[in-house]
Formats: sequence, C-alpha cells, structure tokens
Amino acid sequence: MRDQILKSVADMLGVLLNAPVVIGPIPPLGGYTVDFEGGAPIEIFRSLTSNEELPIVFNGKSENQQDLAVSMNTAHVALTTSSALPFAETWQIYAIETTAAPRLIAREQNKNYIYGSSFRIKFFAKGGQNG
Repeated sequence: MRDQILKSVADMLGVLLNAPVVIGPIPPLGGYTVDFEGGAPIEIFRSLTSNEELPIVFNGKSENQQDLAVSMNTAHVALTTSSALPFAETWQIYAIETTAAPRLIAREQNKNYIYGSSFRIKFFAKGGQNG
C-alpha cells in the first residue's frame, strides 16, 4: 500500500513538473526523485482502519538552480493546496503537508545543483491494510 501511495505522489509531481519523477536515487544527469523517509500508524481503530503518516523526500538536480528552486516550490504549493488527492480501495490520502521546503543541499563539481525537501502524506488505511 505504501508503495502505491508513493507512486501516486510521484505521478502527481510528474504531471505538475511536466517531467519524469523516479522513485529512488537522483539520476546522474539530473531530474526529480521521491522516496520513503519512514512513517508509522498514528492510531488504529476497532474497524482495523488506521490513520497514518508517510514521510516522503522529494529531491531534484539541475544545472539551472533558479529553475530547479522555482519548480520544486511550485510543486510543493500545488500538492499542499490540492483538493483532488489520490485514493484506492484500501487507502485514501486526506492531506499533504510540507515538512521541509526545497533548499540547496549540495552542488556537484559538474555544476549540478541538488535541492532537497520533504512532505508528510496523511492517509487512512482501510480494512486491516495497515502500514
């Protein structure tokens, strides 16, 4: 289930950025990535439905620092203000929050800038499909 949620967030970001968003490490020549950062149920109810948080890192790499910063900030605003959030039969996202705004985390010798940020995905896991 968590992999489905991560993929749905990657897909949303890909549409917003008009660029592929991969799950895992940043591609050598640049691009955008998402990956897990941890997470656990907040509470589990008698019906075996659980309220959970899924921290996700969102990183980008580009030679153009300004474009990278603007695109990542735009994606953060769009996701955290979206009223249309993904859902499936066994889970439903009800909120996406920024936990760390996009910021410069490194610059490679080949002139690429690397920006990092993170989201907190809040979702309900339905019918015993916890975590």
